[in-house]
Amino acid sequence: MRAPANTPVQRAPVRSDNGVASLSKERTVIHHDTIYVDRTKVDTVYIHPADRQEVATSLKGFTPNNLVLLLDVSASMDSPYKLPLLKKSVKSLLGLLRPEDQLSIVVYSGKARVALKPTSGAKADEIANVIDQLQSDGDTDGNGGIRLAHKLADKQYIRGGNNRIVLATDGEFPVSDDTYQLVHKASNQAIYLTIFTFGRKKISSQRPQKLAQLGQGTYTPITPENADIQLILEAQAKKSP
Repeated sequence: MRAPANTPVQRAPVRSDNGVASLSKERTVIHHDTIYVDRTKVDTVYIHPADRQEVATSLKGFTPNNLVLLLDVSASMDSPYKLPLLKKSVKSLLGLLRPEDQLSIVVYSGKARVALKPTSGAKADEIANVIDQLQSDGDTDGNGGIRLAHKLADKQYIRGGNNRIVLATDGEFPVSDDTYQLVHKASNQAIYLTIFTFGRKKISSQRPQKLAQLGQGTYTPITPENADIQLILEAQAKKSP
């Protein structure tokens, strides 16, 4: 793992003193709020339907992305509110990716494996093909997936860029102390971890929230209403200098 980056990471859109974020000086389109889920701090985002198109049109003005998608494709993801919604969320970003953006995919079902090696955003069709072929089957190996995802993120690290792992899952899995330590150490070296949860059932475990907190990322339940925007917001996590 590399040394901490010199440039501090700035979440974008930038939070102002009143807790409202803006993509432009003229108009506020994204509202941030903080709630607590079972005493765990969770950042939430609300975007008015009329403003969704403005948010989703471009990554211009944001640093290059090194995104590693860590996807739970275990048997429990076989549900309309899970794997299909996950695919929709990923595909919403593909049309915006730039040649300088890198996207990798790690899947975990049984043994974790790399489904897509680091690929330029210019190859959106190739990425979409991998997404289309994902199927749910097997058990969950979250610890192995997190280790492999961090290995990829570190190898493709973009200095001054947005280096981020997005873990998508429908439930809890055992998390070892070594995994918690890895996530915390990586976040202090500018490799962040965001958690997306899928499914209509509330996850009772605190592990996903704790991982997001240690990873200095966000924890977001994905629904049909926000599936097409949340991953784009993660790709807009750091503005260009």
